Amino acid sequence: MISLGSIVSSKALVVRGDSMLPNFAKGDVVLVGRGAFKDAGPARRDVVAVRDPGGSGMLYLKRIIGLPGERVALSDGLLYIDDQQTSEPYLGGLPSSLGLSTTNWLLGEGEYVVLGDSRSHSTDSRNFGPIRADQIVGKAWLRVWPLDKGFGV
Repeated sequence: MISLGSIVSSKALVVRGDSMLPNFAKGDVVLVGRGAFKDAGPARRDVVAVRDPGGSGMLYLKRIIGLPGERVALSDGLLYIDDQQTSEPYLGGLPSSLGLSTTNWLLGEGEYVVLGDSRSHSTDSRNFGPIRADQIVGKAWLRVWPLDKGFGV
């Protein structure tokens, strides 16, 4: 649930690339609630705005995949959380990873794995590693443009 404080402190973010297809396309505008995590931390499958870990000041729209303390693996096109295969319905039938390689993370306190929904077009934790909680700007909670896609996130 989004609080009134999140609504008031929301930031409009314009999607600039294809990393979140099929769910968010270039030109979509989403509202990101800066106060969305005051009562509870980010949850798996939340779509969040993340500060570029490289320090460019850019914001990336990504999906939270791994939570603090978890073992996360992408292997042979599948996602595993603590050695359990985990479905990703938001991928629209695409594989969780490309190729047959394996990528593993053991997340520490306050660390998250974030990935784009279109993995072949995404710069994400596979490139820059896990992110810290303080790099998460807020949760995407409302699509305001284009109108024909509806308002859900």
